[in-house]
Amino acid sequence: MSDPLPTPSPPHRTRAVAKAVLQILGFVIGIAILGWCVSTALKPGNREALTRLHEASFGQIAALIGLTIVIIVASGAVFRETLVPIKRLSILPAQATNTIACLLVLAPFKLSVLFRVLVHNRRDGVPLLTIGAWFGAVGVVILCVLLPMMGGAAMRGRADTAWFIIAGGGMLACLLLVLLVARALATPRGWDWAQRLYARFPLPARLRPGSIAATVLFEKAHEGVRMLASPRVVFGCAALRLIDFAAQAGRIAIAAAIIGVPLEWDRALLAGLVFFLITAAAPSGALGAREGGTAWLIGVVLAGVDRDRFLLVVLTVSATEAAVLLIGSAISLAYLRPDRLLRLGHKPKID
Repeated sequence: MSDPLPTPSPPHRTRAVAKAVLQILGFVIGIAILGWCVSTALKPGNREALTRLHEASFGQIAALIGLTIVIIVASGAVFRETLVPIKRLSILPAQATNTIACLLVLAPFKLSVLFRVLVHNRRDGVPLLTIGAWFGAVGVVILCVLLPMMGGAAMRGRADTAWFIIAGGGMLACLLLVLLVARALATPRGWDWAQRLYARFPLPARLRPGSIAATVLFEKAHEGVRMLASPRVVFGCAALRLIDFAAQAGRIAIAAAIIGVPLEWDRALLAGLVFFLITAAAPSGALGAREGGTAWLIGVVLAGVDRDRFLLVVLTVSATEAAVLLIGSAISLAYLRPDRLLRLGHKPKID
């Protein structure tokens, strides 16, 4: 008879419960912020803007929907293309998984990440540690694109010629640095150097070089290096992210035009970047946090923007995105067949 599974110790249970409570609390606060955003946007002073919203043309609505689809497809392509040096995923399942994950970003408990891991591990057979390296590589490319843009915005306060030089130059430098370092580490000599460097750190016995854990971790870390050593991954995914950010700005600009908020293209670009950043970084789900956070930050950074009316702009973008994601996720869920997914195995594939 096999030994029973170990039960979590009291301190571990306490931490788990505390984390769950914080996630729920954060989500509830997000809902409260969303309620405040809606009530503020519906103030009598915004009556004219609400009338304009009801009178939006078919072309404007179609443009909002179309740009939202572009964002979803571009982000799905980023995930698929990053993994190509290790494993090639089918396009439609990868996009279906990404669509549902984009919807789950609104929820707490990192359900978006958990769903991606479940599908790619059970359905696509990608080992868990490979998924960790994969997501890490995706994050590195995002940072190479996003940090120079946000740094330029912090220095300039607007997207002028100097901002484009700072953002473009910084982005190119970061991408080239990542590519060159990854290509150097991908060689036998470079990887030997990385392992020798790793051996110098004081580590517990189970993580020291030669241990099973260290061997497996190094194998999977090398897969992440192989991803970032590919020019197609680094520059191709960076280009897809630029398309994503341009579409984010386009949605803000169109929603502002519908509601009658004067917003130049450079300001729409900064607002789109903030919207994306809060969506990606919100610890307890993006719902409410990105709407209130975007309106607040833009009201602080951009002088002359009416925060109450800009809230209506952000809510219009969010409502459009939610509608597209709900419909797309329903279709994607039917396509992926979650009943079949759960029958693919009881144990996750680790290595």
